[in-house]
Amino acid sequence: MKLLSILAGALAAVSLAGSAYAIGPKAYVGNFKDNTVSVIDTDAGRAIATVPVAAGPDGIVIARDNSQVFVSGSGASSLSVIDGASDQITGTIEVGKGPQGLAATPDGRWVLVAVNGEDRIVFINTATLAVADSVPVAKPHTIAIRPGGTQAYVTSQEPGHFSLAVIDLAARKVSSRIALDKMPRDLEFGHDDNALYLTAPRPEVRGF
Repeated sequence: MKLLSILAGALAAVSLAGSAYAIGPKAYVGNFKDNTVSVIDTDAGRAIATVPVAAGPDGIVIARDNSQVFVSGSGASSLSVIDGASDQITGTIEVGKGPQGLAATPDGRWVLVAVNGEDRIVFINTATLAVADSVPVAKPHTIAIRPGGTQAYVTSQEPGHFSLAVIDLAARKVSSRIALDKMPRDLEFGHDDNALYLTAPRPEVRGF
């Protein structure tokens, strides 16, 4: 399996306004400075709602059944939960200071949160909307879960110790770390599970 680092900003899921994700005919775009999420009708090509969320909307992830949209507030300590049908806030989940990247497990049972300000990855139970567990990771930024659902890869931006932390999701612990020369940012698995794409200041290829 090869780890390929590419230029920051190359991943289509990230916009200058924040993060953007789609549910069928709707897309959700985080407006970082406005502390809102814009709901876009992708068929009509226009905004149909603006939803106030926790300060500094950074990560966005959609539940597997499209019923909920989770938004992290990196300038706060919580996630905002948006109902996928009504586009209204239905809940707030306290997770700790500076939550950033989010990822959902393939079975839809868990949302993982990179809580940068408290050096940990938090597990949210999507049925109860409660924090169930956490795993220590220094300065976590973004998360990618392998399509098989066995591991999560986390970009760790600890100064002087840039790395990817690999979390065993069954054991809920860090199983290994991959040292990096440059600060990692976003990351995403390829469709065939054979490559992990990582944004960094300059292109770089590493094997693992």
